[in-house]
Amino acid sequence: MLKYIHKYICVCIFAVMISVCYGKEMGARNESILRYYTNIYRSNLETLRHEIDNAKTREDALKLIARAKKRVRTAIFVPAVRPPVSADCTGIVDFENLKIEKLIIKSRENFSMPANLYLPKEMNGKLPVIAFFCGHGELGKTDYLRSIINFARQGVAVLAVDPIHQGERFQFDVKKVGLTNGHNILNRQLVPLGETFAEWRAYDVIRTIDYLMTRQEIDHNRIGVCGNSGGGTMSVFAGALDDRVKAVAPGCYITTFYHNMANELPADGEQVPYNFIGMGGEMVDMVIAHAPKPYHILAQKQDFFDIRGARETYRLAKKVYKLLGKENNIQMTEANQHHNFGAPLRNAASEFFAVELGFKFQSEPKDFKRPKAEMLRCLNVRSVLDLPNEKSVQDFIREKALAMKKMRSERKISRSELEKQLRKMLNIPEKTPVVDHRVWQYTRFDKKILFRIGIETEKDLFITLFRKRSSYTLAPNKKIELYLPSKGCRYELGTMNPLAKDFEMWGLDYQGIGESVGFGGIGEDYWGDYMLDSCGLSLGKPFVGRRVGDILKAVKLLKINGAEEIVVRASGLSVIPAIFAAVLTDVPFKTVLHDEVPSYTKHACSKDAPIPQSFIPYNILQLTDLDELVKLYPERFIIKKRKELNIK
Repeated sequence: MLKYIHKYICVCIFAVMISVCYGKEMGARNESILRYYTNIYRSNLETLRHEIDNAKTREDALKLIARAKKRVRTAIFVPAVRPPVSADCTGIVDFENLKIEKLIIKSRENFSMPANLYLPKEMNGKLPVIAFFCGHGELGKTDYLRSIINFARQGVAVLAVDPIHQGERFQFDVKKVGLTNGHNILNRQLVPLGETFAEWRAYDVIRTIDYLMTRQEIDHNRIGVCGNSGGGTMSVFAGALDDRVKAVAPGCYITTFYHNMANELPADGEQVPYNFIGMGGEMVDMVIAHAPKPYHILAQKQDFFDIRGARETYRLAKKVYKLLGKENNIQMTEANQHHNFGAPLRNAASEFFAVELGFKFQSEPKDFKRPKAEMLRCLNVRSVLDLPNEKSVQDFIREKALAMKKMRSERKISRSELEKQLRKMLNIPEKTPVVDHRVWQYTRFDKKILFRIGIETEKDLFITLFRKRSSYTLAPNKKIELYLPSKGCRYELGTMNPLAKDFEMWGLDYQGIGESVGFGGIGEDYWGDYMLDSCGLSLGKPFVGRRVGDILKAVKLLKINGAEEIVVRASGLSVIPAIFAAVLTDVPFKTVLHDEVPSYTKHACSKDAPIPQSFIPYNILQLTDLDELVKLYPERFIIKKRKELNIK
C-alpha cells in the first residue's frame, strides 16, 4: 500500500513540476506577440524623440512639420476636392440667451449628420466658432451639453454633430451591438476595400468645417475645435488635416502610441490610421502638423490614456514650437481626475479659446442650466436610417465591394503577377526562411500526450507545433498532415485521426490562436486579436500575413527535417490563412479545407461582418477574393465537409 502511495505522490509532484514549467512557458509566449509590437513602437518613438531633440534650427522644425503633415494626410486620406455641403434646418430652440438650430448636414449624398448650431441671440459682428466633437455615448451631440452650453453662453458659436452610430445616427441596434463594437464592425468591413473608419470619421470632421464656411455669421478665420475622448481624437484629426482650423484643444486622448501599446490599451477602429506607425509616425506628428498655430492639450492624470505619454508628446511638440519662436502657442493642462471632461478641463479650454478666438472668458456658473436632450433632436424619426433615400455606411460599403468584384471579373492578371502583389500585400518573402526551434514540455489532452515544438518565427517570438507521436526531436515521418485548428490544437488535435492511415498527425497554433493566442481571445470585436491586428494595420503589415508566414515557416521546417509529403488541413477561420499559404508557398503541399470557403465580398456585404479583422488583409478586394483564389488554383485544394475532420 505504501508503495502505491509513494508512486502516486511522485506522479503528482512530477505533474506539478510539468504544470509549473508549462505555465511559465505559456505565460512567456502569450506575451511574446505584445512584446514584439511594443518593441517596434518603442523603437519608433525613440527614433522620433532623437530627431526632435537634435533639431537645432527653424529649418529643422519646418522639415519635421512638413513630414508630420505628409504622414498624417497619407494615413488618413480625405479628398481635397469635395462636393458643396448642404444642410436643412428642422427647427429652432430658444434657450435663455441662445437660439439653437436643429440641422441635417449632408456629409455625403444621402448620408446625413444631425447637428445643433448654438448662436447667441444678440450678435455684434461675425462670431468665432468652436466645432465640438463628442466622445462615445449613445446621446451623441447632447452627451456633452454642459461643455457646449458653457462655450455658447460666452458669446461664441458652437456646432455639435452626431458621430456615426451615435445619437440620431445609429447604424445598428445599439443594445445588441454597442457603440465601439459598431464602429469596429464597420472598420472590418472597410479594411478589405482599402479604407478605414478613421477616414470616414475624419471626412465627417472636415465636412463639419466645410459647413461652417457656408455660414455668413461665422468668422471663418476664427475656427476652433474641441472634444473629449473619441471627440479628442477627432479634434486632433481636424487640427492635423485642415488648415482652416485656427486653434485645437483635445481632451483625454493625447498620449503616445507607444504608451497605448505598452499598456495593452486597445484602440477603436477610428483611432488606427493605416500604416501611420509604419511611416514612422507618432502622436506628436498629429500635434505638430498644426504648428505653429495655437494648441492646448487637456489631460487627466488618472486617465487610461497615459499621462506620461501626454507629457512626452507635449515636451516634444514644445521643442518644435520653440524653434519656430512660438513656444507660448502650445500649452497643457493636467487635472487629477479620471477619463472625463470635468470642470478643470472645461475652464482651461474656455480660457484658451477666449484668448485665441477673441471672446470674453466667463467662468462656469454654479447654477448651471441646460436644455433637455429631447428638445435638441433634429429628426421626428428614430434615426437617420429612417429618412427617405438615406444610405448607411454598410450601403456604401456594399456598393463599392460589388463594384470591385465586377472590376476584378473584367481584369486579366497572370498567376505570377497576382502572387507578386499578394506577397507584397501580406508581407511574405519569395523564399520562406528556415527558422530555429526548441523542444518544449509535452502536454496532455483526453489522456493523449501531445509533444510540443516551439518555432521561433522571429527573434524571441514563438508559436507552437504539436505532434501526436512520442518524440523529443523534430524528426517527422515522410508523410504528415499539418492541422490548422479552429480554436487551438490542444483541444482539437488530441483525438483527431489522419485522413490517410500512413500519415502522421501534427498541428500548428499560429500567432493569435491556441497556445500562441497572444492576448485575449480570437475574433473579439475590441480586445484579443483585434488589438493585435490594429498594431499590424498601423504598421501597414496585416496580422493575417503573419499567420500565413507562420504556416509557411512550419511547412519549411518540417520539409527540411525529413517530411517528403505534407498535407495541410484547416478548419474554421484557419481556412483563410491556409488558402493564402497554399497560393504563396515555395514548398508545394495539398490543402484540405474543412469548412465553407469564405468570401471577403460577402463579408463586406453582410450586416454582421462575420470575418474578424485579424483575418483580413488591407485592400484585398482590389486584388482578389478567397473563393476566387480557390477557383484559380484548383490543383492545390480539396474541399471536405467539417464532419470529415475525424475528431472523435
